Amino acid sequence: MGQTCTITRPTPTPDGQGGWSESTSTVATGVACRLAVTGSGLRDTGLRVSAERMVGLAAYDLKIPHDTDLAVGDLVTVDGETFRVEEVRAAHQWATVKRAGYLDRTDI
Repeated sequence: MGQTCTITRPTPTPDGQGGWSESTSTVATGVACRLAVTGSGLRDTGLRVSAERMVGLAAYDLKIPHDTDLAVGDLVTVDGETFRVEEVRAAHQWATVKRAGYLDRTDI
């Protein structure tokens, strides 16, 4: 794994006026990882609307050490780009890495 990443976890917090805001807490920094594009991400149509225009999706695969705390919804920053985890794959008995797929690039 030739990259490092930072994992943060968004948490909804009351804003004191009956609503919610999202704050993040750092789960881990300097985590050895490997982020790779795995395809077009055609789970549905492969397109989504962003800023009133259609943009294509790419599927990403993230590999990190097997004992790293990672959950769906976490934000992973690799090489200055932030991705939201949409899937954490089930661990196997002899797992040496944890895999997350279908990471959604965020505009944070």
